[in-house]
Amino acid sequence: MSGRRPHDGTAGAWWSALRALCAVMVIASAGSVVRGEPEGGAESESRVPAWIERMLESLEPSRPRAYFEAAESMMRGVPEGSAPGASVAAARRLTQETLVIALELWRKGPARVDDPRLGPSVLLAIAAMEPDPTSERARWLRVLASAVDSQGLVSAVDAGSQTSNGGVDDSAVIDVLSALELLRGGEGRRAQRLLDRPEVFAVLKAHERLLHPAGLTGEADRIKRLAVDWPICVQCRNRRSVRDSKGIHLCPTCGGDPGPPFTETEVLYQLRLEAILLSGAQQSWVSQTLVDGGRPLRDLDAGEVALTLRVDASRPLRRRGAWVEVEGKAGRPAAAPAAPSAPGKEQEGAGALPGGAVKSAQ
Repeated sequence: MSGRRPHDGTAGAWWSALRALCAVMVIASAGSVVRGEPEGGAESESRVPAWIERMLESLEPSRPRAYFEAAESMMRGVPEGSAPGASVAAARRLTQETLVIALELWRKGPARVDDPRLGPSVLLAIAAMEPDPTSERARWLRVLASAVDSQGLVSAVDAGSQTSNGGVDDSAVIDVLSALELLRGGEGRRAQRLLDRPEVFAVLKAHERLLHPAGLTGEADRIKRLAVDWPICVQCRNRRSVRDSKGIHLCPTCGGDPGPPFTETEVLYQLRLEAILLSGAQQSWVSQTLVDGGRPLRDLDAGEVALTLRVDASRPLRRRGAWVEVEGKAGRPAAAPAAPSAPGKEQEGAGALPGGAVKSAQ
């Protein structure tokens, strides 16, 4: 009896529990090693490949096309499944930011004249990154790209104080508007004479996507065919009425409304084109509701792209994994990005997040 220790059963249970706890800790530690969790947790998984950061850090705001080419390289170099999901998502967002910055540098710099095709190309690339190519935002981006004329100058509100049509002859613009008005009134023969002029048809061709709800091409040729097919009412000669033994009554051929049977939506899109060609600032909420069912109004203004996608284009330099401002000479980083706002509340401006990242669009 003297060799037995008191409370031996209690001590054994305690040692058993301790051994079980140690085993659990060892298994958990081994699991972390097997999974290969990097230091810093999931946050490091969202880092983009190092070659992308090196490429972006070499960009200079004086060369906006280099930003576009870098974005193209990123689109080709980070396909789905080539990296952890978070890394792919971060690279895609960074690609979008690079394209938007390229657009803003082109829009506000000399490249707008020296490299006029860059702007439309960037807009189409941004549209191509949309998850749903038929979405309202993707269509808006494609239509906006088509609103950039052959001179590289946006023909709509974005031209600001510049010539409303980017150097296009005002008489050609007026003739386009007259041709559309004549065609709606059944005067297809007169409209055809105007559209046969190369400079007039060129203006209509450059803006034809504005006539289609999905921003597709081919509308200029369609308008010209309609002018040929509906030259004039053969019975009343566009007088809307005819006289016979029973008196005067509406023309039985055209019903008092000669010309192509345009739908209400088609007429509204034609009026939108006319307002843009005239650089009109008026925006009818009634017509907008009829066209798109009351969705938020989107101006054909290239300056709205950065705001829509929540990209702070005032920080065109990439330094240490963040976009920074230009201070003094190009290549000199500005002060560190602002601290994040309180949870649930976005920062003012472009919605910057910690580390210079930009909050993605909802």
